Formats: sequence, C-alpha cells, structure tokens
Amino acid sequence: MMWYLVLAIIIFRINFLDVEGNYNPGHGKTISITEDLFHTLMKKLSSSSKCECKDSNTRTAFTAILKTNIRVNVNYVFKFDEVKVNQGNNYNLYTGEFTAPRDGLYYFSCTIQVNRAGNKYFYLMKNSSIYLRGYIVNTNYGSQTKSVIMDLDKGDHVYVKSGSKYNVQKQYSYFSGYLL
Repeated sequence: MMWYLVLAIIIFRINFLDVEGNYNPGHGKTISITEDLFHTLMKKLSSSSKCECKDSNTRTAFTAILKTNIRVNVNYVFKFDEVKVNQGNNYNLYTGEFTAPRDGLYYFSCTIQVNRAGNKYFYLMKNSSIYLRGYIVNTNYGSQTKSVIMDLDKGDHVYVKSGSKYNVQKQYSYFSGYLL
C-alpha cells in the first residue's frame, strides 16, 4: 500500500514540474492525466471501504428451466426443476423461490412459453407482491420474456407465479438471476 503513495508522489512531482508553466485556471487544460491518477490513488488510499470483490464463494447466480410440460392454474408458483446453475445455492427447485443471501441489486429474467392459443398472464413476485407482469399474446407457442433489476434485502424471496390457466412448454421456459 505504501508503494501507491510513493508512486503517486513521484508522478505528481514530475507532472507538476512539466505543467507548471502551462497551468492556466479556467482557460484551457488545468488537470493532466497524471494528476487524475494521483487523485484517484489518493482516494483509494484514504478510502476506508473494504474490497467488495466477488469471488467464487460469494457469487450468487442461478438458471433453471422446466424439464416437463405442465398445466398451471391461477396462482401456481412455477418450480423450474432443471437447475443449470445455482452458485450460492439460493434457488430452491422444490419451491421455485430464489432467496436473497444479502442486501443488494439483483437482475432477474424469466421466459414463459405456452403451447396453446389464448391470452396468458404470469407475474414476477417479490415476497408476496407482484413486482412485474408478463402477458403472452393469443398465439400457439407464444412466449414472453421479462427482465428486471430489483433492490432486495437479505431474505427476500423472488419467484414466478401464473395469473391464468394454461399449458407451459418444457425446455423453453426458464427463470434466472444474479447479484449485480
């Protein structure tokens, strides 16, 4: 950490000597790249925040698909039962719910494909409230994808729920998400 400070001082001194005669506040170039670097390094050194680097132990991401065709009723909670990725183990294939392991911004995406005509609805739920609505138009093998960023608290649940009765197509319906 000390070498950052030494490097910053050296760069600043060299830069100061180089631009001293060209410095003209409010009339042209007043800050050079090395001064920007110096200020960035000083902010880094004075920052008391800890590294929020994501490593394999703290990553949260999942993708799950339907492996069989299903018939859903109103308020059916989808259980995407073929889990492709479940880093952090926060998606439960038996309940169909993702549980936030910590506070933060999360990205979710959901696609539902039906295999019969008719207007179909589904909801992306946050806890027990509708967060986003999906609508599949009246076509055979129609689908709708919804994507959203949610601000979640630790322990919040996110899941997909049906808003009407319909048949859902396997392998083309999925639910995924990750911590930003």
